[in-house]
Amino acid sequence: MSKQLVFLGILAMTLMVGCKAAHKSEKHHRSKTSKVKKSASVPAESASAGAMMCVNGADKRSIENRRSGAGCEVAYTKAGETRVVADAKADLSYCDKMAEKIKSNLIAAGFSCQ
Repeated sequence: MSKQLVFLGILAMTLMVGCKAAHKSEKHHRSKTSKVKKSASVPAESASAGAMMCVNGADKRSIENRRSGAGCEVAYTKAGETRVVADAKADLSYCDKMAEKIKSNLIAAGFSCQ
């Protein structure tokens, strides 16, 4: 009986140590994958290469192609929340293409854009 208790005690300690090590490993892995790449922000005084409003009933969305020097960013506003969805440091045509792609997707979803 005492051998069984010793065995169960050792087994329980082994499981506790193993579980704790697995938990630490998961925690470490999650922190590595949760890093989000920050996009470069174009200053507020940058020129707007084009702003467009798209409407479908009461749903209004805007696409703004902002330029600053050789760089650009595309800002997309949906439900009152504006996010930068694309940016480039030296290729202005990239932002033009991304703004057109968003416009095409909205038109396909029934929006009219001007």
